Amino acid sequence: MKNIFLLTVSLFTLYIIPNAQNHNHFNFGNPLEIRPLYAANFGELRTNHFHMGLDFKTKGIEGLNILSVEDGYVSRIKVSSYGYGKVIYIDHPNGITSVYAHCSKFLGKIDSIINLEQYKQKSFEVEIFPEPNSITVKKGQKIALSGNTGGSMAPHLHFELRDTKTETALNPLLYGYDITDHKRPKINSLKIYALDKNGFIIDRKSVQIPILSNGQDYFTKNFTLPENFIPLNGGIGVGVNMFDQYDSAHNKIGVFKHYLILDNDTISKIQIDSLSFDNTRYINCYSDYKDFKTLHRKYHKSFKNKINPLSIYKMNNLGALFPRESDTLDLSFFAEDTKSNKTKCKINLIVNDQSFNKERLNIDADIISPFYNYTFNEDNIRIEIENYTFYQPEICTLVKNGDFKFEFGSEFIPIHHPIKIKVKDSSLISDSRKYLTVNNKYLKTIIKDDTLCARSKYLGKFEVKSDINKPYVSNSNFNTSKSITQKSIKWKIYDRESGLKSYNLFIDDQWFLAEYEYKTNALIFNIPKKIKGYKNVKVIVKDNCNNQTEWSANLNFQ
Repeated sequence: MKNIFLLTVSLFTLYIIPNAQNHNHFNFGNPLEIRPLYAANFGELRTNHFHMGLDFKTKGIEGLNILSVEDGYVSRIKVSSYGYGKVIYIDHPNGITSVYAHCSKFLGKIDSIINLEQYKQKSFEVEIFPEPNSITVKKGQKIALSGNTGGSMAPHLHFELRDTKTETALNPLLYGYDITDHKRPKINSLKIYALDKNGFIIDRKSVQIPILSNGQDYFTKNFTLPENFIPLNGGIGVGVNMFDQYDSAHNKIGVFKHYLILDNDTISKIQIDSLSFDNTRYINCYSDYKDFKTLHRKYHKSFKNKINPLSIYKMNNLGALFPRESDTLDLSFFAEDTKSNKTKCKINLIVNDQSFNKERLNIDADIISPFYNYTFNEDNIRIEIENYTFYQPEICTLVKNGDFKFEFGSEFIPIHHPIKIKVKDSSLISDSRKYLTVNNKYLKTIIKDDTLCARSKYLGKFEVKSDINKPYVSNSNFNTSKSITQKSIKWKIYDRESGLKSYNLFIDDQWFLAEYEYKTNALIFNIPKKIKGYKNVKVIVKDNCNNQTEWSANLNFQ
């Protein structure tokens, strides 16, 4: 029998940032020595986050010089196998911090300091925050080489500007960065959503409207809303699947600004000029999550719901429409880029008596409200949910499919905060190799007595699995029976079950730095000049269930 306990409600505070203006007077420099071409712009829709900067193209190669865009000092350096990879943060006297991500190599003092820290911690992945002015740089100074490290899928420079005090990401195109652009945004498709009075989408109900183009702008034919579409005391909202482009590039980029007008009254205005990292996951509230996840269609909603705190909304209302019977809505939707290239779409909606659902909605016992905390218990399974985990009311049930398999919600329902999962298993022992997965992906699992504990930012199918197999390790670009003459050697390392936890390289029992590249499953050792002659080389790799593989050989370094 399922038990659901309703807990407390807490207040939700909106975080509002003033509208950004053009700040060309900052006079930042180019972070590369080549003509700037952008592969992506600020505010593009990504999986679970907005794109927080500009992606500079690097001619498809690595190793281009990266330059500091202004005088300042290095405030943060991080090396990670994921995310931003090798990244540098520089604080400038004007109150702005510049960020340079996916570097292949740091240069000068930056490289020396991070290398010392890696050997101190005996870890490839490190993060340091140097004292102010301990590493000063000048505008145009070479600080790193461009690369493809971390979550990057191709060589490029990811570049950001942030407010130093708040760490709010700022749109660089409003701070002096420019590009030739005469192209107007383009619209692919249009949706109308059924909303309640709080802006929540009712039963995920939406309808796609055909759009036409006259070669310049877009328009719809008269479209009558379906029967029972608008809920009692509710309304509708508009969503648009659109993109922009620059003159010198064919890749699709994000749209800077869009607004909706009804009878000369502005209903909503959205401008992506600054974004808080704390709120970037609210993209799942701004965009159509299911369409993005299943079809990779990027719908921008011109409305928001009551709990959405994003600063991109420039009006205090929800941006929803609340029509009456027999209304004809003549809407004008505009999409605009930072160069004021503008696209218009005329939308004609007809509302009649049949368009309204005049029955009050049934309140399902399994509907989870964003405003409350919940706890679900089912035999040996416990799920804990904090308030504002969900972006809107959702139907979620806990369904067991065996002792250690269960479903909760759907992978197509996004959540903001991770849910806590606890599964009791009387067979657990201190060195147990069991772990939890969601949709066949590993969840970091902690074992406490007889309970598996994990946190998940995804819903769907959960399972307790056991990993008894060791990680795979094999030399890749060298032969153990031949002398080593190249500048670097590689191993292929991976684990198909719980995933890699650690990797370490020892030469004659002394720890040496090796770099891990997860995209190619490569462990790379750049050989120092002092390594000569026969050496015993050992690579030790562990997975998340502490299964260990040890590779060892005597190598002759020339």
